[in-house]
Amino acid sequence: MKVFIQAMDKKIPPEKVLKHLTDQEKKDLQGKTLEVYAIGKEGLSRPKVLDGVGQKVLRWTKATIRQLADTLKPGTKFFKAHGRNTNSHNGREEVGKSVKTFTIPDDDGKLMAVTASVLDEDKTQGLDVCSIEANIDYDDTGLVTDVYDTTAVALGSSDKDSPAFEGAVKMATIQCFLDENIDKDKVDNREDKAVTFDELKKAVRDMNVYPSQLYTMEQIQKDRAFTDFFDEAKKNGEDNKKMKEELEKLENESKDSREKALKSDAKERLEKMYPEGITDKQKEFVTLEFKKGLTDYSDEGIKTFLNTTIENFSSVAKMFNGDEKPGNGSAEGKTPADELEKLAEEFDKMGE
Repeated sequence: MKVFIQAMDKKIPPEKVLKHLTDQEKKDLQGKTLEVYAIGKEGLSRPKVLDGVGQKVLRWTKATIRQLADTLKPGTKFFKAHGRNTNSHNGREEVGKSVKTFTIPDDDGKLMAVTASVLDEDKTQGLDVCSIEANIDYDDTGLVTDVYDTTAVALGSSDKDSPAFEGAVKMATIQCFLDENIDKDKVDNREDKAVTFDELKKAVRDMNVYPSQLYTMEQIQKDRAFTDFFDEAKKNGEDNKKMKEELEKLENESKDSREKALKSDAKERLEKMYPEGITDKQKEFVTLEFKKGLTDYSDEGIKTFLNTTIENFSSVAKMFNGDEKPGNGSAEGKTPADELEKLAEEFDKMGE
């Protein structure tokens, strides 16, 4: 059964890795950088199983973890990402090869399979998830019973790739600079050598350190390389604020202009809406109320005002001159001004 097994775990001290290398391997690696990944650990994993099975919970024993380490041979290729539902190497970007794979216990005593590799630094920036492509057997309970071979290692980013084994970080980056023929006591007592700026930059990249982890935003803004960027951002912010204020001003002026335009012909539109049979008394009273102002000068607002005013006028008029509904009122003469004022006062009281 073919599976993808993504795995990473806690950091590992360089000496725990170097002690598994032979003298010849150490000599061959001088001047190179080892990238160290955990490829599996005793316990549960949730890999993607190919051949249409999908994700599966598998249980690994110490024995099968040792098998996993044994089957990842020196020279096993590392690729950037998996193939699409296949373990084939065709058309995939190779980024390095395995040097040595071994097992060590973690802090809780569980056995881990760990591989050390030499990778292309330019092609593997930010790739901190190790995913194993292997052929295995497991029983109905999910217990892994055999590991036939490990065909490749795919690298991904923990930002978007979920590990099958618990944990998801690169374990170590080891620079192999020491001459193993030097006496250990002399090495321990040697004077500290200053780290070059290039070595420091490489260490920061290898540890995936972001600027915000080293500097405050205020300190970053003082960097002359970013001065123009932050000045431009500040200017854009001020310009946006000014444009927003000007837009709000224009919107308010436009609103005022619309209201003035509506008011300018409101009287004319009101008169066109008079219902058939409206009396002179009612017209004069509506005009008197209209002069006090409306809250809404739209056609709908004027229509609502007219209907409400006529209905309330008819109710008040009963106390003085009988019924004054549209269509049955007298059109002879005009209501005296003092009577209209009195009706208006009564109308206003009804609204209190």
